[in-house]
Amino acid sequence: MIVQRNRKRQEHRLNESPRRWTTPLILMAWIASLLSAATLPTAFSQEAPRSLDPDLEVTLFAREPLVATPTGIAIDSKGRIFVALNQTHFRPDDYDGPERDQIVVLFDDDRDGKADRKH
Repeated sequence: MIVQRNRKRQEHRLNESPRRWTTPLILMAWIASLLSAATLPTAFSQEAPRSLDPDLEVTLFAREPLVATPTGIAIDSKGRIFVALNQTHFRPDDYDGPERDQIVVLFDDDRDGKADRKH
């Protein structure tokens, strides 16, 4: 008798409408998107990057057109700044930039804290 009752419960659960879970799942996804949008910076964010360490300062050193799509950075023992530029990943059909990815060295010739040229 107990086995039959458990089988009926399982059959009832299998026959439940999936719409029963649709509204709560949509609501949870909407709340999650609001929370992530409110707490995570986006590519279109107007807020400048900042450091959580009070001893570090974040400043802009290079921007387009000098560098585009940077994917990595390294600084050698001489203080040279090497930047990996990725121009080939998901390139649009009408793209007229470099055909290959590049590693460039950035130079601050006038020592104002901004990159002036690349090689």
